[in-house]
Amino acid sequence: MTSKLTDPNQGAQPSKWKPLGLFLTFLVLLTALPQGIAIAHTKGFIHLGPTVQGARLAFFMWAPGHAAIFTRLICGESLRGPEWKLGEARHQWAAYLIPLGYSFAAYIVIWGLGLGGFPDPDFTGRVVTAFGMKQGHTFLALGIYFVTVATVHILGSFHLALGEEVGWRGFLLPELMKVVSLRSASLLVGVIWFAWHVPSILWNNYNNGAPMAFTLTAFFVVVMSASVIMANLFAKWGSVWAMALFHASHNAFLQNFFDPVTAGKGESAKYLIGEFGVPVATAMLFVAIYSFVRMGAEAPSGTSQMAQWTKPEGTPSGRMGTRNFAVAT
Repeated sequence: MTSKLTDPNQGAQPSKWKPLGLFLTFLVLLTALPQGIAIAHTKGFIHLGPTVQGARLAFFMWAPGHAAIFTRLICGESLRGPEWKLGEARHQWAAYLIPLGYSFAAYIVIWGLGLGGFPDPDFTGRVVTAFGMKQGHTFLALGIYFVTVATVHILGSFHLALGEEVGWRGFLLPELMKVVSLRSASLLVGVIWFAWHVPSILWNNYNNGAPMAFTLTAFFVVVMSASVIMANLFAKWGSVWAMALFHASHNAFLQNFFDPVTAGKGESAKYLIGEFGVPVATAMLFVAIYSFVRMGAEAPSGTSQMAQWTKPEGTPSGRMGTRNFAVAT
């Protein structure tokens, strides 16, 4: 049994590729300005203060979300789709904890094998000072800092992650599922998601400083793995809020906790630390393989929410309905 969806009612219908083409066009247009500004800042052509930098980052990360919104408006579709349901509390907790789990697994390997030091004395010293604590209270300070990351930092990252997820999982994945299987859709979203990041990696210092071929390969594995994991979860849960929480959790725990508390050891740190490092990419790949297998083991019509995003023939514009799908065997 595969996860390919087939429509038993074959009839004339509008092209399913039009919304995808519109979305990609808007994505390129909306990304070009903030990305160009960032590159100009990095190259020294202009200087941006912290406030402008923050606004530019928000505009950039909301480009997929805005592209999805504009596409839905042009196609006459409602903005109040089923993806906006909050979902069950256990799904939100899972979305929060899964990134923490694979991040912790990766860094346990790094620390356990001596590939990186824990804790980084320079960083922990700054944390102790910031909290007004006495030197020697390193682990107490790190504990408080972890709680801060797990709450305040994730909340701060959530609104940016939501901008991406409205586009990637809230629109692009369901639209692709109208023409290809869940497995194929998850991979296609990953390729587009990766390509969207490439200019930042090449020209905006979004990397670890390793050779570019290695950096692109490692990040490709990370993004493709995340795309597969999140597609599997979104197909079951159908909540863009959960996906935004997953995305925010990934960014906050990796970038704001595990990376800074780990002391890199020379040149090897470029290949080992962070989401451009081998351990994180490997941990995520294992989870992605499990998720990819689960996609084929479960019938989408019976175990997922994906059928909610397809429009039946004869449904007026702006009203989303459901279509009865048969599972290809």
